Order: sequence, then C-alpha cells, then structure tokens
Amino acid sequence: MKPMISAFPVSKFIMRLLLLLIMFFVYKEQIMTFNFKDIKFLVIFGLAIFTVLLFIGGFSKNSSLTIISGILIMLFAILLIIIDMKEVMSIVTGSVFFSIGFLFVTTGNRKANLSR
Repeated sequence: MKPMISAFPVSKFIMRLLLLLIMFFVYKEQIMTFNFKDIKFLVIFGLAIFTVLLFIGGFSKNSSLTIISGILIMLFAILLIIIDMKEVMSIVTGSVFFSIGFLFVTTGNRKANLSR
C-alpha cells in the first residue's frame, strides 16, 4: 500500500491547528495570568507565541518562520519537561510539542517527497 502523499499538506495544517488547540484548552488559564516572574509562565508564554508564529508561517512561501518557530517550540518543550518533571501532563504535552516542532524543523513548508 502506498502512502497518501497528496494529503500531507492537510496533515501538516491539522498539526499546526492541534498545537493552537492544545495551547488554548490546556494552558489558557496560565497564559491569562500574565505572571512574568514565574519561569513556568514564561516557558508556556514562549510556546504560545511560537505556536502562533508556526501557524502563521504555514501561509507563507518561505520556510524560515516555520523552521525557526519549530526550533524554538522544541527548546521550550524541553524546558517545560525539565521544569515540571513531576507532572505527567507537562511531560505529555511537552513531548507532543517537541515532536511536532521537530516535524516542522525537518520539513518546513515544502510538500511531501516520499517517492523513494
């Protein structure tokens, strides 16, 4: 069975949307506190900013914004995992952010080239 290459851009858009939804439903209350003295807030705020930039970068022809946002999402996800190592939810969401950020670092905005 061959992979459905034509649906790859749709799946990337769904992943971008998934990150926005996770930020909204999981971290909405923490972001709305605006506590710039708390390190966890700064990490989550950074994730939120670069998630929005990753989503915006999907509408651009240039991959630079997508790749830079993906790198920074990966770094903030690692920081989130390190800061809240005792909370399972932080480890899970940090892992999801890291893996999706890594996907966009490796693929950018290009279409799938799976014809090997």
